[in-house]
Amino acid sequence: MIYFARGEPDGPIKVGFCRDGRVGRRLTEIRQAVPWELRLLGTMQGGRPHEVKIHHSLSDFRVRGEWFEAHPDVLSAIRKLLDPTFRWPSGRLPRICRARVPAAVKPALSSADEVIDKLGGTSAAARLIDGTDQQVCNWRRAKKIPAPYYLITSRELDRLGFSAAPEIWGMH
Repeated sequence: MIYFARGEPDGPIKVGFCRDGRVGRRLTEIRQAVPWELRLLGTMQGGRPHEVKIHHSLSDFRVRGEWFEAHPDVLSAIRKLLDPTFRWPSGRLPRICRARVPAAVKPALSSADEVIDKLGGTSAAARLIDGTDQQVCNWRRAKKIPAPYYLITSRELDRLGFSAAPEIWGMH
């Protein structure tokens, strides 16, 4: 059985699979590991391969693992999946794509300070990289972000509608 649960009041959506169909028990287990109250949005018949198809179709909105943004397009896709008339296609589900802002239109950030601020500040940037506030403070001091953090920080900037010069990460 596939289930959809949302962290309340404004948390992400969990798309999961429960082999034994005991979704209530599974949600109780998850509630112990997340900072939100979970609300079951619905369940549908399907196995692990179906769950994987859903994860792929929503991948533009993936937060982490099996958790996805509660974006209106994601909620709409879930409503369609939960519709009693829904039938699994033989191939992949259509991919739900995030509307992208063309690169030329995205505001370009020109310093490590601007990047860190747009990421939500020192603590938010540290959480994003699974690091410490001190690491991010060191970036501010050096006026550069270490190259190993390019992918994760530039992807988040893209999601937020910004771009930045590769030189900020010491790349040319």
